Amino acid sequence: MAKNKNIILLVLSIFMIALTFSSVNAGSLNVILQSQNPDPVSPGNFVYLNVKVSNTDSNSNEDLFVKFIENENFKLASGEKLTKNLGKLDGDTIVKYKIFVDEKTPSGLNTVTVQIQDLTYELDLLVQETSPEVYVKNIETTELKPGSNGKLSITLKNGNSINLNNVKISLDLASVEENIINLNKGSNEIIIDNMKSGDEKEFVFDIAINPSAESKPYLLPVQVSYTDNLDKKYTSTIYSSVKVYSKPYLSVNLDSQEIYTIGSGKINLAISNPGSSKIKGVQMKVLESEDYEILKGQNQYVGDLNPDDFQSLQSTLYIKNEEAATLKIEMKYFDSYESENKDIIEIPLKIYNKEELSKYGFLGTNGGSSFFTILIMFVIGGVIGYFIGKRKSKNKR
Repeated sequence: MAKNKNIILLVLSIFMIALTFSSVNAGSLNVILQSQNPDPVSPGNFVYLNVKVSNTDSNSNEDLFVKFIENENFKLASGEKLTKNLGKLDGDTIVKYKIFVDEKTPSGLNTVTVQIQDLTYELDLLVQETSPEVYVKNIETTELKPGSNGKLSITLKNGNSINLNNVKISLDLASVEENIINLNKGSNEIIIDNMKSGDEKEFVFDIAINPSAESKPYLLPVQVSYTDNLDKKYTSTIYSSVKVYSKPYLSVNLDSQEIYTIGSGKINLAISNPGSSKIKGVQMKVLESEDYEILKGQNQYVGDLNPDDFQSLQSTLYIKNEEAATLKIEMKYFDSYESENKDIIEIPLKIYNKEELSKYGFLGTNGGSSFFTILIMFVIGGVIGYFIGKRKSKNKR
């Protein structure tokens, strides 16, 4: 019995020495994350880890295995092995893993864990949005007239998983065509200290439009800058558009007329653009009326009219009303935003009675009364006919 007891004690002693030797050797290992690629890695992407395992003891370690411990944020890529054999380790070795980073992984330093023997090692892995951006949720402004002022509102959203700091938005007014857009009051820069993940912020600017502005959209560059939680600065440019609009005004006036009572003659109209907006594709149509018949020039195309431009148009009418006549015309045209406009315009014509025709000296002139002209010609024709008939009768006798 004593002999057996000694044998058991010897075996236990050897076993304890082996355990002690194994523990000491495992404890002599140094494990670090040598590198990660990319650094930092953004959520929802793969990252390559180089884990450096070093043996700091003079004795070699044999049959060492390293195991990657998965969690909810970090999973091994398909085809990767959780456990890898280091073999005999008497210096340094690199263990490589391809890891998928979950979309919900928080930004900052996160912990990945590897296990060697019965010891675990926690390594720091940096997770960060690699190119955080703020998004333009809305750009809004009222329709502004030349010489007016109004508000320009730009709403930004932080759609990233990280907070953004020192968010600055500024209007690049110097780049606007002909300095059409200026500040009415306030500054062209607005800064806020922080935008948390998912936050939306509205930036409002008070702007003024130069009185010389045309009716059209003006491009306005807007610069946005911010820093992430690692103090890295980002800058981007977005483009807003400020719509300037002045309702076009088409003026139509009676320039001259050749007929002032019943009869035919020419009517001259002056078509002009006294406003600040360009008018495109102007068309004129003389509308039917009981006061007159249209002999010539019912439909006429004018074309484009810039501010202060004018055109003259001519139509030939037969006036049927000796008391009063109103010229009715339809004007069709497009504004600078290609919106169609249609105006019905009534222009009173100058119609005179016999006394007024005589008073103003229109009787016997080119623009006089056609009725009296025809009457005189009828009388003259009758007299001539009488004498011709009388001569023929005398010859027969």
